[in-house]
Parts: sequence; structure tokens; C-alpha cells
Amino acid sequence: MTGSRDRTSRAASLLRTATLVGAVATGVVEPFQIAFGALSGWALLVLLVLDALFWGLLWSEFRTRREAGLPLQPSNVLAELPLDWLCLILLGPTQIGPVSLFALLRLPRLWRLRRAWGLYRSATLRGVSRSVPRRLAMLTTALVVLNHQVGCVWFMQSSWAGHPADSWVARQGLIDATTGDQYLRSLYWSVTTMTTVGYGDITPVGSREYAVTVAVMLLGTIVHALLIGAFAAAIAGMDIARTRFFQSADVLQAFLRARGASQGLLERVSDYHDHLWGQHGGYLHDRLLSRLPSSMRNEVMASLAGPLLSDVPLFSTAPGPVQQALLSVLRFEVHPPGAVLVRSGSPPEEVFVLARGRLEIRSPDGEQVHGHFEAGDFFGLLSLMLGERRSATVRSVGYCDVFVLQKRDLDGIREAFPEFDTLLAEVGHNRSEQLSDLLLDGVVL
Repeated sequence: MTGSRDRTSRAASLLRTATLVGAVATGVVEPFQIAFGALSGWALLVLLVLDALFWGLLWSEFRTRREAGLPLQPSNVLAELPLDWLCLILLGPTQIGPVSLFALLRLPRLWRLRRAWGLYRSATLRGVSRSVPRRLAMLTTALVVLNHQVGCVWFMQSSWAGHPADSWVARQGLIDATTGDQYLRSLYWSVTTMTTVGYGDITPVGSREYAVTVAVMLLGTIVHALLIGAFAAAIAGMDIARTRFFQSADVLQAFLRARGASQGLLERVSDYHDHLWGQHGGYLHDRLLSRLPSSMRNEVMASLAGPLLSDVPLFSTAPGPVQQALLSVLRFEVHPPGAVLVRSGSPPEEVFVLARGRLEIRSPDGEQVHGHFEAGDFFGLLSLMLGERRSATVRSVGYCDVFVLQKRDLDGIREAFPEFDTLLAEVGHNRSEQLSDLLLDGVVL
């Protein structure tokens, strides 16, 4: 079931990506075709592929809305009407002045850019920290596409006037130049005018060119102010989570310092926060997911904790329902080097599952090391089942990721799933050698 949902999610993500790429490509190709009259075979093929993509999206949207009892948006339907292809088939490459009728009939396709804007909005609503790279990429793309379109308009106004002798194209000697050179000079003017006031090497002459230049300058002032603000907000958002996390760590440091904590303790607390941020993004996922419904929380925990618990027999050999029950009650902890997880003489209240790191088993006086627990080991079950206090101390060697199962939760699982007792017996039998060695040393954990 989870695999099916994951495939559906990947398909939806792929569809969003295709929509975004198609919309951006439309915003680039259509103005270029109108301004420079490029209607070669490869260009027609690109246009046909784009149209096929959006016709498919329109059909999918139609089916979804029909099931929901909603009509299609008329603007989306009008944008995808194939009047351009019918005209090309029936009338051929008809020209209206310097522009082909085919290109003019494709102007409604620019409505696809609205889809790209909708995808940008949805990306910003999914959470700042996760979507910052996507937002920056989209803002950069928007800036490039806008400058491209303005460059096309700058060349188009001269082309539609027939490139008179006082036009910028004629004065730059570009009338007989290649399309690439014409486009590059147009884009250069667009970028310099949108970002500054130009460098004076390409200047307007005549009312038409002055009107276009003034409009582009005003547009550049507004758009770049908005985009620069959006860029600044997106970049600032990249460190929001980090800033908040270390602000809370600084508050704790100030509290401990005011209460006279030793410098060594302050450094250990600081190192712990650095490790917590570097390895876990500053949050322990079981606490972070506490606001999710139980069904979704278990699914997320299975995705996050499953790889860590895959080598733990207590978890990996359990039936699916038992695994879900364990995931719903396991508490995740990160312990720094030298931390005492179990102290000799303490009552048996938890079972510990070591997911990452190394633990050492020490005698009550701390002088003798009875052994070690490695990733995949668990302990605490024997003393809990026997009702005896712990007879050894368990201390972390380095940073350790540990899952903790409380006695009351274990009793609840055993009561709900009688087969869990059989699993515990089998797992205990498989660990009999390690347990026997510890028992011979008088260690009960």
C-alpha cells in the first residue's frame, strides 16, 4: 500500500516537473517565433511535443474534474485549441506582415505560464526550508524568461515597422545578420535596460522605441524589486530552522551558565547540539511527528526509522501489525559520548534498541568492562521479564542513536499480540550466547 502511494507521489511530482518545463519552454519559444519568424522543422517538432504534453494534461484535468462534478476552466481550454495547426494544414505558412498566422494563433498558449505560477505558489506553501532551492531555481528561471521575452519585444517592434533606417537594428547593422546575432543583441539590450538604464551603446530613436524603452524601464523597476525581495526572503529562509534551533541552544547555555554549570558541561551540551543538528537537522523525528495522525505517523516512522531498525531482530522479524505497534510507541533518543543509559541497581522499566553507535557494559564500580553492544543489539528485556534490577551499567562510547520501548508499552503489545511472546523467545534464543556470557559475569540487563 505504501509502495503504491509512493509511486503515485513520484508520478505526481514528475507530472508537476513536466508541466513546469513545458510552460517555461512555451514562454521561451512562442515570443521567439513571433519576433524572429523561426518556423523550421525542429521548431515545429518542439511545438508539437509541447502541445501533446498539454493536451494530455488537459484530458487528465477533464477526467479529474468530471469525477468531482466540476467543469473545466474555459481559459485552459481556449489556450489549447489547435487552431494554429488547422491553419497550418489548411492554409500553409500564411504571413501577416512579418509574422506568420501560425505564430499569431499560438499566442493563447502563453496562458500556460499561469500553470508555472501556480506551481511556484504551491512550492512556497510546502514549507520554507524544503522548498528554498526550488524557489530560487524558479525565481531565476522567471528572471531569465522575462528578459528573453522583453528582448523579443525589442526586436519585434523594429521588425514590424520594417526595420527603418533610424531603427536600432539598422543602426547596429543587424538587418542581414544571423538570427543568433540579432537575438543576442536584443537580449543584451533587455538585460542592461531591465537591470540598469543601459550602457548607451544601443539607444532608442523615434517615438516607438522611446515608448518601448520607458515601458521596459518601469517594468524592470517593478519586477526586479519584487524578484530581489523574493530572492532575499528565500535565502533568508534557508537558515530559519538553523537559527531557531541554535537560538534555543543559546538560551539553554545561558541558563546553565547562570546556574553555575561547569565549562566542561557547557562544552558537552554545545557539542551535543552540533551533533543533533548535523545528523538529525536539530529535531528528533518522533517528537516532530507528534502532531500527525497515528496512521500517517506510523507510515513516516516506518520510512525514517525502518532503515535504522532493519538489522534489529526484534523489529525486522516481527509481523507487519507488530512492527506498526512498535513504531507507534518507540521513543527516539540521541546520547552523547559517556552518557549512562542504564545504571546498576536501577529498576527495569525500558528496553533499549541500539540503532547506531556503540555501548559498553561496565561493572557497578565502573572498573571492569563485560562487553559491548553494537548497532542492531537490544537489551533490557531479560531484567524486565525477570523483574530484577539491573546489575551493570551501560554507557555510550560515542554518539549513539537509541530507540526506547517503555515497559507499559511492551505489556500492551504483548497483550494485543500474543504471538509477540513467541517472537521474544526466538530472539532471546538467538542471543543466548551473548546473554550466557553476561549471566556468567553476573550481569542482568
